[in-house]
Amino acid sequence: ESYRKHCDQLADAAPTKVRTVQTGRYLIAQQEWASAKEAYIRQELARRFQAHALQPFAGMQFAAVNALVCYHIKQEFLRMRPPPKPEDFPDKVTVSEKKDDDYQLRRRLRLHALGNVVNRRLEEDAESVSSMQGPPLELFCFKRIVFDEFHEALNLRD
Repeated sequence: ESYRKHCDQLADAAPTKVRTVQTGRYLIAQQEWASAKEAYIRQELARRFQAHALQPFAGMQFAAVNALVCYHIKQEFLRMRPPPKPEDFPDKVTVSEKKDDDYQLRRRLRLHALGNVVNRRLEEDAESVSSMQGPPLELFCFKRIVFDEFHEALNLRD
């Protein structure tokens, strides 16, 4: 990656920067928290009724008992898991590089132009070219191909 950035700098062909902002993270966290709270209340209510072998019954008494028990269960849940705060969920900003076809074409053309400049310098003064710091490898023609695992290239087996 650092080599690519170095070559982009030499060729003056940087990729386009794309900025993405992810908003609404707080609202999602709030919805997840509310769902978890409702599920906890339902489970805890069912567990408590089962533990005391109570049968739910209709009428005013059940509504009052249910409201009282639900209030205490909600308070337990709030102690265990407080609601999310907006400051804990700032907007998330990401910056990425867009390396599209236009960028690749621009980079290749500029590196080719840079190669022509280096060739002219080679004809005039070879010392100035040999003292270049980090020249792009795309500028050179190589006469050899090196295989690290040659037997794998030929599919040879022991």
